[in-house]
Amino acid sequence: MDSFIGISKTNTTNLAVVAPGIAEALLATAMGLIAAIPAVVMYNGFARAITGYRAQLGDAAAEVLRHLSRDLDARIFRARKPPRLSGCAKRWSRRRCHASFPRRGSRRGNP
Repeated sequence: MDSFIGISKTNTTNLAVVAPGIAEALLATAMGLIAAIPAVVMYNGFARAITGYRAQLGDAAAEVLRHLSRDLDARIFRARKPPRLSGCAKRWSRRRCHASFPRRGSRRGNP
């Protein structure tokens, strides 16, 4: 801004009039970079750390949900009553069914 004010007062654009304004602008740019570069580096470090914590939190949440689901499934399975079996099916569980496989020594089967 000082360069434009100097140009308007002198009505000329030589280096002596413009140089102080250019120097001021370069100094302001350098100071801005000195402040911005460490800020960007710190921001990237924090963003990376937060991303790591976010991944850990997601893994922990998935683990908790897996345990809850497993426990709920176990409770439902224990609470469920087994189906009622017919007489033949009960005997089948003992590996013998009178309708399909005759017992040894019976009249219909081999001795």
